[in-house]
Parts: sequence; structure tokens; C-alpha cells
Amino acid sequence: MIDLIQEKWRIIKVTDLRIYFNNEIALIDGCRFLAGIYEYRNSCGIQIFKNLAKFALKDYSLPISNACVERIFSTLAHIKFKCRNRMNIDILSSLIRINITLELYETLCDKY
Repeated sequence: MIDLIQEKWRIIKVTDLRIYFNNEIALIDGCRFLAGIYEYRNSCGIQIFKNLAKFALKDYSLPISNACVERIFSTLAHIKFKCRNRMNIDILSSLIRINITLELYETLCDKY
């Protein structure tokens, strides 16, 4: 699959897309460009850049930082310390979910 995407990337670099985008290729944002590439058809009517566009659009959905993961590990370190080292994974997972949910809704545990 990666080889196919690399091949399409080499082809798209030498393809004149200005006609397809009405010479406005520099004015459109990345998502609209990729949507246009997804729909682009060659002279035979084949969507030659479909896989490349799908791959790039999936890449847009990836988080650009690992702050969320860092926050979860911080919560894990807060919940599981030396005194609670024997806690099993199910209880630990539940406590992390409760902690994150309480933080999300800015709720204190004493209200329950």
C-alpha cells in the first residue's frame, strides 16, 4: 500500500492540476485540495489519486501533539503510586476513567 501511495505521490508532483482547480490551486485549503484530488479523474475516467487522498485525509485526523496521552499518564501516576502498586488493571482503568470524567465536567467527587 505504501508503495502505491509513493507512486501516486511521484505522479501528482508532475501532474498539472491548475486546469482541474481553475487556476485557484494556491487559494484553496488542504482539505478542499485533498477532496478535489480524491475526485480527480484522468482522461480514462479513473480516480488515480483516490488512495493518496484517502491516506492524506486520514493523516489530517491524527492528533498533532501527545498532550492527551501525557495527561493520561500523569493521571495514572497520580492514582497508582507505591502504596497502590498491587492494583489490578481493571480497577486502575476504571479509576482513570472516573478521574478524567470528573476533570472533564469540572466536578468534585464529594458531590456523589
